[in-house]
Amino acid sequence: MIYNKSGPVVEAGIMSAVAIIFTIITIYVPIVGSFTGFALPVPFMLAGIRHGVKWSCLASVVAAMLGAVILGPPTAPFVLSFGVIGIVMGYFIRAQKSAGVVVAGGAIACLAAIAAIVSVAAVVMGVDLIQGYFSMLETSLSFAIGFYRSIGIDEAQLGQMQQALTAIIAMVRMVFPAALVVGSVFIAYVAFVIARLILKRTGCVVAALPPFKHWVFPPYILYLFILGFILGYVGKYQHFEMATIIGENLKLFGGAFAFVQGLAVFYFLADKYNLSRLMRGIILLLIFTNLVYQYLVIFGGAFEIALDYRRLRTSRLP
Repeated sequence: MIYNKSGPVVEAGIMSAVAIIFTIITIYVPIVGSFTGFALPVPFMLAGIRHGVKWSCLASVVAAMLGAVILGPPTAPFVLSFGVIGIVMGYFIRAQKSAGVVVAGGAIACLAAIAAIVSVAAVVMGVDLIQGYFSMLETSLSFAIGFYRSIGIDEAQLGQMQQALTAIIAMVRMVFPAALVVGSVFIAYVAFVIARLILKRTGCVVAALPPFKHWVFPPYILYLFILGFILGYVGKYQHFEMATIIGENLKLFGGAFAFVQGLAVFYFLADKYNLSRLMRGIILLLIFTNLVYQYLVIFGGAFEIALDYRRLRTSRLP
């Protein structure tokens, strides 16, 4: 691995400034901000990879202080949470750990940072951030219904719409833990991909994940997915609410990974049978816009985890 020889103080300062720019864009530029948010851990990762964990920690603290001064005190924990992700992932990359370990470490760091922020907000400020999030969703729902009513939408339609949206919010509230886990993995993965692209251009070699078509998830993903259905059934027919909640979270967690596994199988088959880019694009469009195709991909991924159709897991055995 090749490390840049420029001064660590200078680079840590630059990375702090870049992180603040990303933070401003994330908060104040709606569409672009949804993309820069995934890149927020990257400056701290780069500082740690090139100069060590001490400098990534320093860059995180400086960025948090700048954020508090420029954007207000609540920005500091927001920046620090991404700093923690960058520190952990940068440390693992510098230690030349595998790509899977780097992403897993980043996901765990993301969850830990979220838990810390929620706990500090509850203890120090007496604010329940999670409840505040759902209150915001409910307020948005009321605003939307009021808007549609003002433009003359039929009350019967409004009632159906409100009932459907209320059910969605209730489901989101139920599966919030699993959504946090899946979201943390996604954030860590995107941050890793971005950092690796940048480091590759500077001559720093970082271990890569296998090609997407060769991704293989362990069998316990399928076990959790099946257990989710069993617990959901028990909760529904035995009126056991906790079983329902755990079951729905396991279904979301297992289903998300089964969906990714199914997409990997699709890419494997597309390459095997030389599917044209146009056909691949059409199929992917159908998958991401049609619920039926999404379920097919999920169950296809589940069958792949169970049966190892591509023989990738078998080929890795000694």
